[in-house]
Amino acid sequence: MRFLEIVFRGCGKLPRDAVFHLGFKIANGKISHAVYTPRGVVYVSSKCEECVVYRVLEKGHVYRIKIREGLVYVITEEKKAVVKLLRENRERVLAYRPVPVKRIVVTPFQGEVLAKMADGGNLSTTARARGVSKVAVYKTFKLALRKVVELV
Repeated sequence: MRFLEIVFRGCGKLPRDAVFHLGFKIANGKISHAVYTPRGVVYVSSKCEECVVYRVLEKGHVYRIKIREGLVYVITEEKKAVVKLLRENRERVLAYRPVPVKRIVVTPFQGEVLAKMADGGNLSTTARARGVSKVAVYKTFKLALRKVVELV
């Protein structure tokens, strides 16, 4: 599976201080985006056909949506339908580029380290069990944690 990171120009309805995209609610042909701001959660509504982010969601799996300085960053699977949609909406799409899978997917070793730490293990015991250095386990844990935080 291949992924794309897409940078959209934020909709005029999107609050300038929006930080995270929390999810969607669809009712009566309208989509409401729940976005987090320092003031709390704000709901932004528009018609489905106007919302490019929603249309990307219809075309494929979306891994993450972030909002920063009025721009919307979306990581989604790379599909012909998504690329076609991006080309059709050039006025809203600022950029898109491939994302290496290893940047976003947790490897089996990283998952094992995360599980051991979650179960109360520490760097030393995990390193001994795997036969690697404590530094290697620390770096693996740090990278895996960074990937998990990206999901939140």
